Amino acid sequence: KLQFLYFIGQDHNKLMDDFLNNMKAGEVDLRIPLAVTSLVVVFVGFSCIRKKERGTLALLNELQNSDKVKARSGDLSVTEANRVWKVSEEEANRHLRAIKNAGGAQDILEDLRKEKYDSSNSTHEALLERLWTALKPDQRRSGRISDDWEEIGFQGKDPATDFRGNGLLGLLNLVYFCENHTKMARQIIQDSGFTDERAATQKWYMFAVAGINLTGVVSNWLTSYSIDRFFYNIPLSKPTNDSDILTLPAVVAHSQVYASLFITFHKTWMVKKPGIMEFNMFLNDVVLPATNPLTLEKEA
Repeated sequence: KLQFLYFIGQDHNKLMDDFLNNMKAGEVDLRIPLAVTSLVVVFVGFSCIRKKERGTLALLNELQNSDKVKARSGDLSVTEANRVWKVSEEEANRHLRAIKNAGGAQDILEDLRKEKYDSSNSTHEALLERLWTALKPDQRRSGRISDDWEEIGFQGKDPATDFRGNGLLGLLNLVYFCENHTKMARQIIQDSGFTDERAATQKWYMFAVAGINLTGVVSNWLTSYSIDRFFYNIPLSKPTNDSDILTLPAVVAHSQVYASLFITFHKTWMVKKPGIMEFNMFLNDVVLPATNPLTLEKEA
C-alpha cells in the first residue's frame, strides 16, 4: 500500500527516467519496480471489477443473434449464457431475468401495435376523445367525423384511418404525450401546424401523423434491443377490459421514450425547418442518425 501511494504521488516519467539512469550507473532503485508492480496489480484489479460490472445490454450484445432471441423468450439457460459471459450463476440469472422482462414487454407492445383501431370499440373511441380534449379542451368538434381533426395533425375527417401503420399503440403514445406534456404538445402544434402563411413555404408538418411515425421508430428500437434497459425491471401486466391501458408499465415506459424522441424531433425541426414533403428524409437522414437511443433519457 505504501509503495502504491508513493508511486501515484510521483511524476511517473521522472521516476522512469531515474530508473533507467540508475540502471546505466549500476544503481537500481528498488522502489521503482516495486511501485510498477503495485500499479500492475491495481490495474488488473480494476479490470476484473470492470468486467464484473458489464451491464445487461453489454452482455446481451455478446450473444449470437439466435441466443438473443432465446434470452428474450426465456429459453436461454444459465449454462448456455455463461459459455460467453463467464459470470457467477447468480449474476447470469439476474441478467437473464432482465432480458426476458424486456422480451415480455415487447410482446405486450407488439400486440397493441398490431391491434387495429376500431371505431366500434368504446375503449378506442374514449382514447381518441382524450387526445382531442388534451389539445383542444375549449373547442367542440362539429362531429366524430369532422375536418376539425386536421387541426391536430390528422390527414382527414376520420383519424381512424391514420392509425393503420402502428395500430392502437400509436394512439396510446399520442395520448400519453399530450396528457403528460400538454404544454409542449400544444406548442408543437402552434410551431408546426398548417397555416395559410406556411402553405406557401411548406414549412409545416402534421402533428398526429408525425407522432404515429415516431411510434414505429421506438418500436423498432425495442425490437433491435436498443432501448431494452428501460424495460428490464418493470412489472409485466397485460391489459384487461376494465383497466386503463395507458397505465400499463410497458406502455408507460415506451411512451416515455417516445416523448423524449418527439421533443428531440421537434427541436431539430425548429432549427432545420424542412418542408412537409421532406418529412421522411428529415426523420431518417437527419434526426435518427443524430439520436442515440442508448443515451436517450425517458421523459417523465
